[in-house]
Amino acid sequence: METKKQQTKVTFTEIKEISRRQLVDLFFKIELKGTNFVQVLTKTTPNMNKTDNPFYQKSDKTFLVHKISDTNCQIGWWYDNAVNNRRQKEGNTAVFEQKARTWGQHMVNPINYKVSKIMIDHKNKQGQYKQYAQLRTLDVKATEYRYNLTNNPLDGQALSLLNNFLVKRQKTKTQNLEQDIIVSDYNLDNILQITINKVKYIVR
Repeated sequence: METKKQQTKVTFTEIKEISRRQLVDLFFKIELKGTNFVQVLTKTTPNMNKTDNPFYQKSDKTFLVHKISDTNCQIGWWYDNAVNNRRQKEGNTAVFEQKARTWGQHMVNPINYKVSKIMIDHKNKQGQYKQYAQLRTLDVKATEYRYNLTNNPLDGQALSLLNNFLVKRQKTKTQNLEQDIIVSDYNLDNILQITINKVKYIVR
């Protein structure tokens, strides 16, 4: 995997297997205790341009590769509070007002009947219901791109070619920060592992 500088260390002393339903319940319980640091391993389709892309199959409109990411995140936090705290540190006294989401909505935590800081649900235009976890990305420990068919990693010339089609992350226009607060909505279907409070959960 391609590795990057690690800023936050999340360790584990125990390994458990859980279902995605149990993962939702875990998030609801964890957020009651405030913010926390987690490490997430995900499998996603990389955000790429399709035009003349050899890793995109036009016949069935699918990409031929996937991305494995190992990321340190924060959970149980409010986006507007994080932006305003960062603004104060950077000497910006203007109050940030968060805009309404353009898709999905925060679920209600069934334990305390308050709006969840983590869980989001959404039904797309095709009527598919999905659940997401809103996390704050702190740093990406490692990334790797693999072929869907063989699960073999891309390297050398293939990886260099792929990089030409990857969509680069743009700086947000609303936060007005020197260093952006990165918000990531993780589809629960894409979470392979998550480490919380020294327990690594393998999601099945």
